[in-house]
Amino acid sequence: MKMMNSLKLGVLAAGILVPAAAYAATSAITTTDLNMRTGPGTGYEVVDVIPDSGRVTVYGCLSGYNWCDVSWSGYRGWASGNYLAYLGERYYRDPIPSIGVTIGVPIIGYDRDHYFDRWYRHRRHEIRHDRREHRREVRQERREDRRAIRHERRDVKQERRDLRDARHDLRQARHHGENLKQERRKVHREKRQLRHEKRQLHKAHRDRRQDHRD
Repeated sequence: MKMMNSLKLGVLAAGILVPAAAYAATSAITTTDLNMRTGPGTGYEVVDVIPDSGRVTVYGCLSGYNWCDVSWSGYRGWASGNYLAYLGERYYRDPIPSIGVTIGVPIIGYDRDHYFDRWYRHRRHEIRHDRREHRREVRQERREDRRAIRHERRDVKQERRDLRDARHDLRQARHHGENLKQERRKVHREKRQLRHEKRQLHKAHRDRRQDHRD
């Protein structure tokens, strides 16, 4: 067990200290437009965008194969292993994370200073400029998201007010409807009373005529 742990640590250390080119390279293809970054994570600067179906060379990946060190079109950087498909004959087009152990893709580490100095020394100013632009874009997107959230909250509050007003109007209408029903019942009662009084008046008139004839 100690020997296995020592071996794993040795491989990780080699990934940091030894150029990845010393390992056997693996051919792969991207399954979507994929950002190539200066490090294994979305927080690192974008070096270039590899188009869908772009052929890349994989030199190694982090444990789990979620990020891989690749080269494409003369550039070197890290790309998400979830969107890299193997181009070997046996496991053709299988995702790298699912077959990385089987095909022997090396597990390597990452040292930002060493990696950046090795591959981006000549592009340091450009990448720093891109990083500043990226940060400005992120800040702008966050401001826009906050504004959109504020607008949505105002819309929700307005909808709630409209709903309360609609409920109030409905209650008023129901109350008015109840009053209207009561008025109608009152009118019906008065009509019935009036018909009854008319019948009584006609009866009294007939009785008087009968008395007169008698």
